[in-house]
Amino acid sequence: MRIVDEIYCNVVKSVEEEIELPADWITSKKEICTDARSILIHYLHEAGLTRSQIESKTGLSKTAVRHHINSYQQRCSNNRMMSQYSKQIGRRLGETTVAKR
Repeated sequence: MRIVDEIYCNVVKSVEEEIELPADWITSKKEICTDARSILIHYLHEAGLTRSQIESKTGLSKTAVRHHINSYQQRCSNNRMMSQYSKQIGRRLGETTVAKR
């Protein structure tokens, strides 16, 4: 479980710093944070966390997690800022992964 916590912390920190929103807002149900939540869930999923692990760590429902995973690509293609943030966060996470090796 420690690795899941570490992954979660790294992804949340990257999203929080890039988008400049506090972590508790990102995992809240605030509409203004929907894009940040989608990015967070996308990278948690990409890092290998299961849907149930994502639900547990974020406090979001199974339906919400599934929706964010399934709608991520469409949301990025319709929202240029979300796409840019997502790319920056991906780069940041890639640097973190390389630095830990």
